[in-house]
Amino acid sequence: MLQQTNSPSWKAAEQQAAERLIEIALEEDFGQRGDVTSLMFIDPARTGRVRIAARKPGRIAGIPIIPRVLQKVDPTIKCTLDVIDGDELHSGQSIAVLEGAVQKILMAERTILNFMTHLSGVATLTSSYVSKVYGTNAQILDTRKTLPGYRLLEKYAVRCGGGCNHRMGLYDAVMLKDNHLASMTHKAPAELISSVREKYADISIIIEIDRLDQMPAVLSWKPDVILLDNMSNEEMTEAVQIRNQQNAGTLLEASGGINLQTVAAIAKTGVDRISVGELTHSAPALDLGFDWIER
Repeated sequence: MLQQTNSPSWKAAEQQAAERLIEIALEEDFGQRGDVTSLMFIDPARTGRVRIAARKPGRIAGIPIIPRVLQKVDPTIKCTLDVIDGDELHSGQSIAVLEGAVQKILMAERTILNFMTHLSGVATLTSSYVSKVYGTNAQILDTRKTLPGYRLLEKYAVRCGGGCNHRMGLYDAVMLKDNHLASMTHKAPAELISSVREKYADISIIIEIDRLDQMPAVLSWKPDVILLDNMSNEEMTEAVQIRNQQNAGTLLEASGGINLQTVAAIAKTGVDRISVGELTHSAPALDLGFDWIER
């Protein structure tokens, strides 16, 4: 049975990022001459219909990209969308049908597929992780390990796959790692955290630790999240117990070396969040393609 999720919101920020990237993508493809092959070999008066279809099962993301690319290449191409972002696809399923000038459809093909296969790959991999932790309290989160310029779209794709977003950048959360803590000389961490809360009331405070003996002190600082870096499952289970006894309001996040084979056991330790860099930096593209429809 196919699953359909509620399509995540496509915000103004995602739209702006998409418009900027589409412009770059088309400039890369067209250069100063345009699509020489289509311009020289395809009659501009010839029309046709094409279906964008899934070659393999997966989760779709990036549907709003399709009409935006067409608008820039040829706004007269008719586009009928058959799915919404977040839908689960079966092999061969129709995603959209395009009808118009064959020359212009061919010019738009690769740009549409480059966006759609990558973003759907992110959503599909995220969905696989989410399914592995089903029945636990753990959420699957992304990281900042994204392609430059694609962060908003990739994090949108994570939401399409049922995952959650970590901080968007360096500006919207404090994350104290070992290098930060080692470099502080003038104030105690608890004092600095208090200053952050006074100045930026909407910012989460995350502190990374890699040893259990760091837990009591860090919990006393009352961060929003403690990131458990590369800890064993046994250590994370104990960390959950310590947190529950000392400060149940602080969330625990597992990070480091997580994959599809290990994530289920990690979720069962009782951590609240599991951050996975692979979601965005190594997601394989979902195989999608253009199939011409005979009249």
